[in-house]
Amino acid sequence: MSKDRPTLVSRAQLARYAGVSRPAVTNWRKRGPDFPEPADAERELFDLDQVTDWLSSRTVPSNARHPHEPAGTTYADRVRASAREEVSSHGSGRGTVRPDRNTDTGTVEKFVRRALNRLRDDGFSTDGYRVLLDLVYMRVQRTEAWRELRAHVELRDGSGALPQVVTASVSPGSLRVLKALGQERLGRTLTEIALLSSGDEGPKNLVIAFDLLLSTWEEDRRAGIVRTPGSLVEAIVGLLVTDDTNPHIHDPFCRTGEFLVAADRHRRAMSPLLLDRLSGAGGNTDQTHTARTNLDIHDVAADLLEEAVEPGVSPDLSPADLIITNPPFNQRAPAASARQSDRRFRYGHPPESNANFAWLQHVVAMLAPNGRAGVLMPTNAAFSEHQAERAIRSAMVEDGAVEGVVAFPGQLFPNTSIPVSLWLLRSPTGHCSEMLFIDASDVGSMVSRTRRALLSQDIEDIHAVYRSWRRRKPLGAEESAMGRVAGIQEVRSRDYSLHPPSYVTAGHAFEDTGDRAAERFGHLVRRLTDLEAQALTTDDSARRLLQEVHRWIH
Repeated sequence: MSKDRPTLVSRAQLARYAGVSRPAVTNWRKRGPDFPEPADAERELFDLDQVTDWLSSRTVPSNARHPHEPAGTTYADRVRASAREEVSSHGSGRGTVRPDRNTDTGTVEKFVRRALNRLRDDGFSTDGYRVLLDLVYMRVQRTEAWRELRAHVELRDGSGALPQVVTASVSPGSLRVLKALGQERLGRTLTEIALLSSGDEGPKNLVIAFDLLLSTWEEDRRAGIVRTPGSLVEAIVGLLVTDDTNPHIHDPFCRTGEFLVAADRHRRAMSPLLLDRLSGAGGNTDQTHTARTNLDIHDVAADLLEEAVEPGVSPDLSPADLIITNPPFNQRAPAASARQSDRRFRYGHPPESNANFAWLQHVVAMLAPNGRAGVLMPTNAAFSEHQAERAIRSAMVEDGAVEGVVAFPGQLFPNTSIPVSLWLLRSPTGHCSEMLFIDASDVGSMVSRTRRALLSQDIEDIHAVYRSWRRRKPLGAEESAMGRVAGIQEVRSRDYSLHPPSYVTAGHAFEDTGDRAAERFGHLVRRLTDLEAQALTTDDSARRLLQEVHRWIH
């Protein structure tokens, strides 16, 4: 593209240029392995020339063409025309796309940072996150409550009791903050949210702000919230959510609803006509409220149970076709669970000191016939030597309830460095002949000094191994570098240890040298190249941040 045209674009801007929805752009990037990586990783801006080249081979379907567009029009043609029109309307466009008013992600980030800092200065930390989430949500989905709150602050000087419609729309923690904040402080925050929501892109800005608040809350060690990291959610949902007709997807410990939101988005990207039933249960009242607002602000319809569900106590729900969950790790089993009958825990009573195998059995018991599940566990659950846990694990394997295990690296979660594993479960078949083991324990890239994230290529590699196995195809050279199918006799010989690295490494020990070794070496070289590119992007981001710091200091 010539110098007088834009060069860097966000996903939202690219969607507008191409005349598609933002999820469509996300789908392009997810499903196109050669889709360009962001040129500015920090702000996730893409080089428009590169993206346009990628779109030049993608023809606009006949039912999606505009009246003036001839047959054979590509999305690249549409993007070029839209970009030219925008530059022309602004008079000049030197170096970068002029963002729409109120669509600058930096503006949203500044609002979040500024509002949180004010609340921290006033003595609110965890409740500060909650009240901002509730206020942003109220502006989007509870407009009557929003109007009443603004009137209460502006017209009544903030005195007297809060309107009932407001108190019914917020969590108890938020209510405490709203009552404690004075007119000036609360009014300033409401005004900033109103400004953020103005214009055509206002609703999108508020959703971005909501997501950013959740992410910031997750990173705050003092806050005590645990969410499943985004890259891990993407890997698991992409692995398990399929285009089967109308499944019931359930999360028995849905935290902030991240799995349900991602599952809904994934299904819609595959086919807007698919109808799901989504359901979940939170851990406590405040957590369920946060999950409900997260689902609602993303237009996800889900049945959320008001009360937390203890493992071993079946909720009043129909069996689920797919369960995806990240239950609490290594916590004591609730007293009620310890007293359940053998019917509740068909593979044996879990130790009261640790509920990991209570949750695993709870999930299996909730599956519909032919149902499947993915349950995150601390990696040590796969090879625990505790007598009761080892007995349960062996019984689950022999009954065909465990299809496989995926080992992920440590440092994915912000407040713990422990590695985690995904247990691939299914409705028991009564027997087991083989299991799939995927060792992804050394993948990912450090995104901060203490935090790791899975790269898109890592996720695709995991998915490729799983897809080949589900289709009963032999694992290729690159796939076998990460995964291996082990027969039940080998699993028995290992005393039912389900630790993927030991199986995958054992498989490589018997590989022939020569061509297979060369293929594996080539795979490692390509991976190193990807990591090197990621490092360059990270260095650029760090350099810009340092420059910004120096400007503030001097």
